[in-house]
Amino acid sequence: MNLLKKVMSLHNKVKKQTDPKESNLTLSKGELEVILSLLANGTFQGSNVETIYKLAVKLQSKYDKIK
Repeated sequence: MNLLKKVMSLHNKVKKQTDPKESNLTLSKGELEVILSLLANGTFQGSNVETIYKLAVKLQSKYDKIK
């Protein structure tokens, strides 16, 4: 039980240190290509179009930098 408490304590500390609004996610060129392709060929509801568009712009920008 003590080990579980220590793990959960460390988990909570790490969780508190990360900002949920920002992430330093690193994607390879191939991964970006797959996601952008899926977005390009996907069908989205009207309420999600702006969010998907902004995401696609960010991903395309990252892709262009490593291209």
